[in-house]
Amino acid sequence: MKCEQYWPTKHRDCEFDWIAVTCLSENIYSDYTRRNLEVRHAGDVLKVQEMRNIKYDHYLIPVFLR
Repeated sequence: MKCEQYWPTKHRDCEFDWIAVTCLSENIYSDYTRRNLEVRHAGDVLKVQEMRNIKYDHYLIPVFLR
């Protein structure tokens, strides 16, 4: 594993000390996964869209960036 899973599974809450994260949706495509997350802290709510590339090796530069 290259990193710990820091996002919750779909429609679940995950708490990190004083921050709560909810995965509102998850779309898995052939090259990447897109998640819409809601992050809550001290009454503030932030919407975050995460795009995780799953197609290329971690030590190579993606073809579209070359």
